[in-house]
Amino acid sequence: MKIKVEKLEKSEVKITVTVPAETFNKGLDAAFEEVVKTVEVDGFRKGKVPRKTYETKFGVESLYEKAVNYCVSISYEETIQNENIEAVAKPIIDFKYEDLAKDKEFTYEATVVVKPEVKLGEYKELKVKLLEIEVTKEDIEHQKNILLANESELVVKETDLLEKGDTAIFDFEGFKDGETFEGGKADNYSLEMGSGQFIPGFEDQMLGLKVGEKKEINVTFPETYQVEELAGAPVVFNVTLNEIKVSKAPEITDEFVAKLDIDCDKASDLEATIEKKIIQSKEVNRKNKKIDDLAEQAIANATVEVPQVMVDEEIDKMLDSTKQQAKQYGLELEAFLQFQGTTPDKYRLQLADNALKGVKFQLVFEAIANKEEIYPTDEQFEKAYDQIAKTYNVEVKKVKEVYTNEMLVPQLKVQTALEFVVENAIVE
Repeated sequence: MKIKVEKLEKSEVKITVTVPAETFNKGLDAAFEEVVKTVEVDGFRKGKVPRKTYETKFGVESLYEKAVNYCVSISYEETIQNENIEAVAKPIIDFKYEDLAKDKEFTYEATVVVKPEVKLGEYKELKVKLLEIEVTKEDIEHQKNILLANESELVVKETDLLEKGDTAIFDFEGFKDGETFEGGKADNYSLEMGSGQFIPGFEDQMLGLKVGEKKEINVTFPETYQVEELAGAPVVFNVTLNEIKVSKAPEITDEFVAKLDIDCDKASDLEATIEKKIIQSKEVNRKNKKIDDLAEQAIANATVEVPQVMVDEEIDKMLDSTKQQAKQYGLELEAFLQFQGTTPDKYRLQLADNALKGVKFQLVFEAIANKEEIYPTDEQFEKAYDQIAKTYNVEVKKVKEVYTNEMLVPQLKVQTALEFVVENAIVE
């Protein structure tokens, strides 16, 4: 088998392969064994038609396409392995049909997109500034209010005037062009004023109502509303305010604080505990910001032309993740995206930038790992298996039945290369 490899532009490679006559003949044999199972010829049962009879009736040329597929599938895979070609897409195969014949060699060309070359820039001793960690009294008060809000209960308001922040208990019925519509009616519905849960303008028009008062509210559904017949439509709601409730925060006592999941037992220690939690959170943010900044610098300093096929593949992975998320809500992808005011086609476009960044990150840090001769340690492999086991709630033994070390190598190399860049950075 003769092989010629040529580098083309835009991370493409053209492989020219000359397949020996004996290999093509084997391809013809394999093609016949496949088609004879289903071919029908008078006087013969299926699968029992002699080769000579078949070729006389249908011609040996009818086997050429399957024979070529057989030869290409074997020779192409062998070629990219022997020539260390990292293909990232299926090849485009080209050959001259008129050159095919039994007992004759044939030549085909395979054009394939390969993993692009990365020209690394500076990635050692990159300079980075750390975020300052400062906790103000406002920060502590804000977090305390969140804790109290989560533990608060709704009680009937002493006054009967509906204001922002109050929770209205009301009946409503909607009309479009004088007709009711599905989902447009409810009794004793609970809605916090200012939450923005209803159609824009609805809550604002309710403010100032008194208990027992009725009002006609005019609003227009958003153009992106998920129900097509209501999208962009003006409607009228008849509302009746039944009750007003307000949020009542609990009293901060030792007993109350002990029930909170914040490792604090005394009311007097609550603010100090909250401050500690805020500092821990800010330290995590500072660490992540440092890693992100250094990764962006290393990528910006490198030069790599990413093939579109790799970006598209990354987008597909991101879409699959969104599909799984949608399934958790019992929705198909299209319906799930409708609630977010978009479509699958628009969503793909929205994902494009992040997909490109993700591919560049993988390529650049893989190149750093190769240059620094980074390879995962046994300890790193074991940690990776443990993490997968925890993620899917299975035993490590089961994970190792599915995954091998080689399958984990690419991501572990990238992860270790990122750690290398962080460790060798200069903190200003």
